[in-house]
Amino acid sequence: MPVFYLYSDGVQWRWKPSGARKVKTMVRRATALFVTIAVLAGSAPALRAQPVDADSERVPIRNAFDTSRDAAGAHAVAKRLYPGISPEQDSLARRALSFFFSFQWADAEKTGRSLQRLEQKHRLPPVSCLLLLGMRVLRIQNGEYENDAARRDLLKDIGSLARAAFTYGKVENFPDSCAATNLFLTGGVKGFVATLDMDKNPLGAAINGLQARELLSRALARDSSIFDAYLGLGLFDCVLAAAPPIVRDAAALGGFAVTREKGLAYLRRSAGNGGYTADVSRLYLIEFLSPYFGDEAQEKDNLLQTFERKYPHNPYYVFLRLDEDLCFHHDTLKSFSFAQRLAEQMEAFVPSTYSARRYAQLVAWQRLLIEPFPTPGSLPDSTFNLAGFSYYPVFLRALREKLLFEEEPVANRGDRSRRALFVKQEGERARRMLESSAAIPAGQKARFLWHIRDALRVEPAPPR
Repeated sequence: MPVFYLYSDGVQWRWKPSGARKVKTMVRRATALFVTIAVLAGSAPALRAQPVDADSERVPIRNAFDTSRDAAGAHAVAKRLYPGISPEQDSLARRALSFFFSFQWADAEKTGRSLQRLEQKHRLPPVSCLLLLGMRVLRIQNGEYENDAARRDLLKDIGSLARAAFTYGKVENFPDSCAATNLFLTGGVKGFVATLDMDKNPLGAAINGLQARELLSRALARDSSIFDAYLGLGLFDCVLAAAPPIVRDAAALGGFAVTREKGLAYLRRSAGNGGYTADVSRLYLIEFLSPYFGDEAQEKDNLLQTFERKYPHNPYYVFLRLDEDLCFHHDTLKSFSFAQRLAEQMEAFVPSTYSARRYAQLVAWQRLLIEPFPTPGSLPDSTFNLAGFSYYPVFLRALREKLLFEEEPVANRGDRSRRALFVKQEGERARRMLESSAAIPAGQKARFLWHIRDALRVEPAPPR
């Protein structure tokens, strides 16, 4: 699912409040920044005690597109379980994750609760706390709920799950051999809590994020094969690398030389070798990789195709790839085989939840642009509530005119100007609809505003 870090609005690198609210917001952000500098500086010696280098570790890294180990979904068991994790526990965890990334929310929750009961019965490390909490946070941050009541239900258990992880998952509650596993689990939980607090409590988010990084670093210092911990380190570097210079300078004062390249290397490590974070790491890579750099664009496309193969019944991953191609690589959509493959993919969709039904409708709208005369059964339902994506058909209408505008050069400058004006007006309308929507989270909003801006950019008319 879409994630929330790369885009500046999603982590409050930019803000545009007005009046008294602007002053209050600026004071809050400034306070958070300076306290963060102090925390960074104070924490640096402990965090740097045993550094983890993305390039120096001599371990075999599987390709991030290789799903041979996790392709079997619920029944795949890692070759080497993390210390303290039982085979039955691992199997339930993977089954819950498979349901989650298929958007089968109820089955994911049911399996996660079964995992929780197993852990309580046999005093196993609390993997369930990380999974159940992480699934809730990701859904909240990506708007994967139908209404406010559903959002409140997701929020309800987050506090208790976090407390359970911090209390039950304490290192001293388990044999020393399980210490690395519990450090990873509690660090992961703290990291998810930090991301959830990022908007309303940036200071608390900064502190929790740093504490999460410390726990994950300690886990890797004890056992470098806990590849899932690299997800948190990768996010830390990628987020700070995309921040304004003043934030990066604060990190440097604390002794953290963050770079985007190192962050991507960490994410590739968890995507290729992780047991429980492989899929979410791949989704984060999709967010951070650029559509404009050849190698990165190809890597992103390979990752998207990996999801389509692994979860063929979930329309979300088809929507993501089509949106990427429509906005940045629309030449790839012109072949007959592409349209035929899309029709076959749509027949395989099993939209069992609101989120899946919404993305199935969005794919139908995308297909209408790619294939203007589809069969009647594949037409989108114009009455379906797209919530935060209500702007999308308007955006596609502007994009269709822009593509026609580029493919059919018009000699008449007046006609060219009128068509360019239509693209601009419809694009502005789509942008206003998206910006004013309260039904789409900030990170997603920033991402799709960027897509609107770049996809609808019209080259000026050549001189006479």
